[in-house]
Amino acid sequence: MPTLAARRATPVAAAFLIVAALSIAGCSPKSSPEPMQPPVYTAEPTPTPTPTAAPSAELVAGDVVPADVAEKINAGPAMFEDRAYPMPDGAFVFVAGDAPAPPEVLEAAGRTIFAATGNLISGANSTDSYIAGYVALTESVAAQSQATGKTIVYVGLMAMNTPPAPDWPPMWGIDIAGPIGVYSSKEEAVAAAQAWAGEDPARRAVVIVDNYTGTLG
Repeated sequence: MPTLAARRATPVAAAFLIVAALSIAGCSPKSSPEPMQPPVYTAEPTPTPTPTAAPSAELVAGDVVPADVAEKINAGPAMFEDRAYPMPDGAFVFVAGDAPAPPEVLEAAGRTIFAATGNLISGANSTDSYIAGYVALTESVAAQSQATGKTIVYVGLMAMNTPPAPDWPPMWGIDIAGPIGVYSSKEEAVAAAQAWAGEDPARRAVVIVDNYTGTLG
């Protein structure tokens, strides 16, 4: 027959076993981690760039434009494109690439050419000075063509005799291929130049310098 001490120890041992069993049951193996899911990105539509209007989009030939707009216009190609021509008073006049140059622009270009060449004929006192004057003429015509965006056809007095040389009539010339050559009169030369320029008025322009009378046109 068990003793009282033994009987009392039995519940304690049973309780210990129960606690131990509960402890062991609670120590279950760690569950496997959830597999990592790849990040999901929401595709944002690429914004369409807003077209930037050309600086000259709303301009018409002859408009006066601010200096900052003129700078943007003149940053592009020169020939046969939109230009902002610098006038003698500092203003800029819009020259459309697809339209004839405004009359005030052609007059300013002609005066610039005339000032660069001076009186090519009567002012030349030697062959060297004549050649120098003609070089200045061609350089000025080229510069004004770039400034206006038009091919400038120069018509001017190319040769004449002064006393005591024989009294031959003045000879007028055109400096551009097509009607290039020497003509017996100003009227004939101007008519030939204007006919040639009239074939493409948006790209060609005529500047007439009357060296004989020292006037423009």
